[in-house]
Amino acid sequence: MRINIKWNWGVIIVIVFLLFVFSVFFRVYLSYQREVDIISTDYYPKGIDFETEIQKRNNSMNLPNKPIVYQTNDTVFVKYPIGLINNKSSGNLFFYCPSNINNDFRLNLNLVGDTIQKISKTYFRKGKYIVTLDWKTDNKEYSSEVELSIK
Repeated sequence: MRINIKWNWGVIIVIVFLLFVFSVFFRVYLSYQREVDIISTDYYPKGIDFETEIQKRNNSMNLPNKPIVYQTNDTVFVKYPIGLINNKSSGNLFFYCPSNINNDFRLNLNLVGDTIQKISKTYFRKGKYIVTLDWKTDNKEYSSEVELSIK
């Protein structure tokens, strides 16, 4: 027994519509299968304090020399501007990995020498990191972001 379908505009429109509906449902199904990491769970307190964050970034932008992040085979170095870090300085580094929240970590300011902080690559997985440097020197706060690609 053979089904004989008469191909006219109505049949074609119904088939295209059903394919469209199926593709929408399939994409919704795929979107629920993907894990979505949230950058921060405390958006509201950070939003209230955002004006101070802007001021810290402006302080950092006005520096003659910016912080530098570079790497060797087994170490990542963070070099702060000369003259801005002293023994009264405090701060932290936040390494944000956009592809996986489990790779994020935070370190306190711990200098080797005058202006350099060394970080072993054992903390890192391969991929892109956004390094947020926050530090305070002489009652003035600074904040800077630098991209880092671990190979």
